[in-house]
Amino acid sequence: MTVPPERSEQPPAGADIRGNTFRGPTALNLGSGEQHNVFYTGEPRTRKRVLAGLPPAPAGFVGRESELDQLMSALQLDGQDSATVCAIGGLAGVGKSALAVHAARSALQAGWFDGAVWVNLRGFDPEIPPMEIASTVTVLLRALGVAEEEIPPGTEEQLAVYHGALAEMAARGQHVLVVLDNAADASQVQRLLPGDSVHRAMVTSRRALVSLGARLVDLDVLDETRAVSLLATALRDARHSDPRARDEDALVPHQATFAPSVW
Repeated sequence: MTVPPERSEQPPAGADIRGNTFRGPTALNLGSGEQHNVFYTGEPRTRKRVLAGLPPAPAGFVGRESELDQLMSALQLDGQDSATVCAIGGLAGVGKSALAVHAARSALQAGWFDGAVWVNLRGFDPEIPPMEIASTVTVLLRALGVAEEEIPPGTEEQLAVYHGALAEMAARGQHVLVVLDNAADASQVQRLLPGDSVHRAMVTSRRALVSLGARLVDLDVLDETRAVSLLATALRDARHSDPRARDEDALVPHQATFAPSVW
């Protein structure tokens, strides 16, 4: 089999580049006297995708049946109540991330998506600054399987490659779920949302991200019954021999003080 030669890194001056692809960054003169940086990817040398990049499933997930139903209805690709973007909002520690991960894993198990990618945006981390969009899109590109040498240096070009990769997957009939966890605000995620209706995105934040035009799912604190059930489940997992794990009434006085954080 004859292997076609790889094209030049740079198109020759004055060349007609229509129908051709070039590897690496170059400058394109559009005839207006201005030069525009363009990244020609050619045939991308992809590496193995890591589309199963979700955190472990939360242990003892209880008490969010209604909110989970809302999310699952929105995530369905052909459902009457589907939505391209879902935004989960609520106070710190109320369980936003746990709900998002549980819903994402449930959707994958149902076969709705070919894979999922997850990024912790650190929007409210007291010790580490929130992730910049340049860092986030690089993580997403690697997760989608774009080879390191195919990732351009500039943020705008990276975003173009990211959305191009999603569009190519959509054209092949592949569906991706993008989970953007702990967003500081809408501006941190707006440009990362998929543009193809066959993909879905879930965003979690302490703020109501109304400007995203997303399906909003608000989480409140658990009521006493569900909080006790969560505490009993956590206690059974951590200290199975503890008699209180089998007597939820005994846990009622402790649920406000000792209930575990649920992300």
